[in-house]
Amino acid sequence: MSILQVDDFYGLTAISLNVYTEEDLQSFIDDNEPIYLNQLLGKELADLLLNDLVNGEPQSERFINIFDEFFLVNGCEQEISEGILNLLRYLIYSDFIKNDDSGHTISGTTYQENEVSGAPNVVTTARKAESRKNRGVRTWEAIRWYINENSEVYPEYAGVKKTVSFLGLI
Repeated sequence: MSILQVDDFYGLTAISLNVYTEEDLQSFIDDNEPIYLNQLLGKELADLLLNDLVNGEPQSERFINIFDEFFLVNGCEQEISEGILNLLRYLIYSDFIKNDDSGHTISGTTYQENEVSGAPNVVTTARKAESRKNRGVRTWEAIRWYINENSEVYPEYAGVKKTVSFLGLI
């Protein structure tokens, strides 16, 4: 079972759906969500989190603390997490639209018909994808920081670092 559902993509991560793309998106979620969770937390901790969920919500305090949004001060730095659900939304959105050859606009799904007009839309789509991905990565790193600061609560942790990327340097 996935944490994310197709109808979780709205606002900054809105993906225009139709009968063709809805099935593709759900398949993409099913394939990629476990990879992200295993990278974020390590396989054992990710499995424990998934087993702790009831109706998509964590029950144990240790999982609520990393699943939900938080804003904490770390010396002169701020650690801001938009929560695991948003982290997954941003990363799935980014990868899905980068791998999809249709354009996702406010008026629906569009397809390029002219090579000359394709360049600006491709760049805009890539920028949107990178912007959302970077938001997800900032949340990823805030969650990693929190877990490392509270390592006694998360002894199973075996996550990896993720870094922000820049358009053209992916």
